[in-house]
Amino acid sequence: MSALDGLVVLTALPAIGRDLHAGVEGQAWVVTAYTLPYAALLLTGAALGARFGRRRMYMIGLTVFTLASAAAASVRSIDALIVMRVLQGSGEALVLPLNLPIVTAAVSAKRRGAAIGALGALEGVAIVAAPIVGGAITQNLSWQWIFWINVPVGVILVPLIRWALDEGRGTAVRLDLVGVALSAAGLFGVVAGLLLASPLAFAAGVLGLIAFVGWELRTPTPAFPIRLLRLPVFAMSNLAGLLMYAGLFGAIFLLLRYFQLTLGFSPLSTGLRILPWTGLVILIAPVVGALSDRIDARRIITVGLALQAIGLAALTAAVATGASYAWFLPGMVLCGAGMTAYIAPSGNLAMSAAPEQHRGPAAGALTTTRQLGLVLGIATLTVMSTTLSLSAALWTAVAVLVAATAAGALARDRRLVPLATR
Repeated sequence: MSALDGLVVLTALPAIGRDLHAGVEGQAWVVTAYTLPYAALLLTGAALGARFGRRRMYMIGLTVFTLASAAAASVRSIDALIVMRVLQGSGEALVLPLNLPIVTAAVSAKRRGAAIGALGALEGVAIVAAPIVGGAITQNLSWQWIFWINVPVGVILVPLIRWALDEGRGTAVRLDLVGVALSAAGLFGVVAGLLLASPLAFAAGVLGLIAFVGWELRTPTPAFPIRLLRLPVFAMSNLAGLLMYAGLFGAIFLLLRYFQLTLGFSPLSTGLRILPWTGLVILIAPVVGALSDRIDARRIITVGLALQAIGLAALTAAVATGASYAWFLPGMVLCGAGMTAYIAPSGNLAMSAAPEQHRGPAAGALTTTRQLGLVLGIATLTVMSTTLSLSAALWTAVAVLVAATAAGALARDRRLVPLATR
C-alpha cells in the first residue's frame, strides 16, 4: 500500500496537472505532500506503536489512509488534493515504521536478512505494479481511480490486521511532540522555499531544522535517536539512504514526465516502458536479502549504489542527446539492479548495528532519512529542471548518487561497545 501509493501517482501527474490546472510545481507538491508528513511523523508512529501497541496503530493508520484516499478521489482542485495527500501520508506514517520491528521480532537473527528481503520483494511488487497500474487506470478510467482502489483494500485489511497480528509493544517512551513539530515545520519550510522560490520560507525551514537538532540533543526522549549516529555504520547507512533516495527518485519523477511530455508516450505505455527498471526489484530482492546474511552487506550496498550512478548517467546522456527509447534500456537495467542490490541489505546492515533496545527508533530513523531524501530530491531537481534544464537536474542527481556510493563504502561496522556505556 505504501510503495504503491507513493509511486502510483507519478504516471498520472500530467493528467492531474491538465485536469486541475497545475504546473510542474503543483504536480511536485502532489508527491511531496504525501511524503513530507510521512517523513516528519514516522518516528512518532514508531513511538506510538511501542507505547499503545503496534497492531492498534496499524489499524488506526490504515483507517486514516483509507478515508483520505476516498477524499482524494473526490476533490476538485489541486489545493484540496494536496491536503488529502497530507492526510494519506500522515496515516501511512503510523503504519510503515512498524514493519521492520514486527518482522525482526518474528524471526531469529540468522533469518533476519532473508525476512527483510522477503519484505523487500513484497514492496517490489508494488514498485513494479505502480507505474503500470497508474498508467492503465489514468488512460482507461481516470486519475481519480488511483485513489479509489485503496478503499476496498483498506476495508479488507483492517479486520485482517486485528485477526492476524499480535499486539506487540516496545519500550514505552515519552513522546517527543516538540521535536516532531520542529521537524515538520522545518521540512515544510525548506520544501516550500524550494518549490515556491521563497528565500524567506527556505531560511525559516533551515532555522527550524537547526532548532530540531538542538532540541533532540537536549531532550532525554528524542524522536530521532541522534546518539545512534555515533555508530559509523548507522550514520553512513542513513546518509547513503538520504542521498540515494534524493538522486534516484528525484530523477524518476523527472524522467516519467519526460517520457510522456517529450517522447509522447501514453500513461500506460510509460508504465510498461520502465519495466526494465522496476521489474528487476521483485526478481532480485529475495536473493540479495539472503546473501546479505553471508556476504559483507557493505560491499553489496556499495556495488548497488555505483550501478545506480552509472545507470542514471547513461539515462541522462540519452536525455541530453535526444535519443530514442532504445538508448534508455541499458541505463534502466543498471538502475533497477543497483536499486535492488541497495534496498534489501541496507535495512539489515543498519538494524544489525543498533542495540536491541533501540531497534524500533533505528528503523524509524532509517526510513525517515530515506523519505526526507525523496522529498528534498524531488523539490530540488524540479526547481533545477525549470530554472536551468532537465539535463542539468539529472546530472546533479548523478553526482548525488556518486556521493551516496562513497557514503555506502564508508558504512563500516566497527562493533563498538553498547551505546548505553559510551
